[in-house]
Amino acid sequence: MVSRTSRRLWRQSIWQVRGLKFGRGAIVVEEEDHVVVASVDLRVSREFIGVASIRGPTYAGKPWIPRQRFQLACEVEMCRACWVSTSIWTPSVCLWEMEGHMDWDDAYDNSGHIPGAQEYERMWAGRAAAFRDRWHMTSLDLPYGEHGRERFDLFRPDRPECGLVVFIHGGYWMRFDKSYWSDLAGGALAAGWAVAVPSYCLAPEVRIAAITRQIGQAIAVAASRVGGPVHLAGHSAGGHLVTRMICKDSPLPPEVLRRIRRVVSISGLHDLHPLMKTKLNDTLRLDLAEAASESPALLEPAEGIPVTAWVGDGERPEFIRQARLLADAWPDAEVHVDAGKHHFDVVEGLHDRNARLCDALLA
Repeated sequence: MVSRTSRRLWRQSIWQVRGLKFGRGAIVVEEEDHVVVASVDLRVSREFIGVASIRGPTYAGKPWIPRQRFQLACEVEMCRACWVSTSIWTPSVCLWEMEGHMDWDDAYDNSGHIPGAQEYERMWAGRAAAFRDRWHMTSLDLPYGEHGRERFDLFRPDRPECGLVVFIHGGYWMRFDKSYWSDLAGGALAAGWAVAVPSYCLAPEVRIAAITRQIGQAIAVAASRVGGPVHLAGHSAGGHLVTRMICKDSPLPPEVLRRIRRVVSISGLHDLHPLMKTKLNDTLRLDLAEAASESPALLEPAEGIPVTAWVGDGERPEFIRQARLLADAWPDAEVHVDAGKHHFDVVEGLHDRNARLCDALLA
């Protein structure tokens, strides 16, 4: 429990630790055997106060504390919170369980809040097929494993390649394949980049941790065919997967990880704990251990790789929060809120070499 003495200290004698980025900053007060930690973020009107013991290394000379090494040692007080952020302190104690009135199914229901949502799947498939028909420097269904879904399409530019972009699709790890997204290669191809678009096995056949390993394998095989730097982009569940590639426990071979220069997570999911409260979990079968080990925002990132968490301002609030959470948690991450975009059209900037989203990916 946070003592009154601690609270007075917190108000009267605070200091800023720039290496810890909860909300707009972490405010801590040292005591003999613990610290008082507060996260204040007026953008979503929430404030958390907790006491946690700190264990962990430094990151680039800053006091980096992986979330999974936090041990909750007190009650968490909600001062003016409209909801509780997920697992800010530790994956072993899910703070979001404290908020019983939250409708988590609605929070992650994109289709239910986008007019004409049912038309997008048909449009995506048609647009992608038309793109494959007209782009002839294409190799389709290249294998990266033995399963029938372990295939990727590789699109090459009409001039010497600058490097490789890999796009990972979304669908809550349970829908779609590479055939819906070919046209999103257009902007990078126009700039001289090769683009790989893989499929992967889906839940419930496999769990998210297995998909993470598959994507690592897909990127490694694609990178063996194209030289130069590697940039990663992913949408929704794909945003989760590309950020997982640059965690310290990345499934990528070290020589491939060293080639990654930039990552863009578009409407990505960076803390998986809330999904355990949704009907989606009937298919995903997330448990507490997997939610912790597969949540990029709770893991330590590889050093020196710029990350953009890109999200539309018309998204469900949870997706905006997920983007900000990654930007707050990772030293080399930033958030960009794209005006006028929702979850289904926020990726469209990848079509256009001159769009800001494409610039963020290729910079």
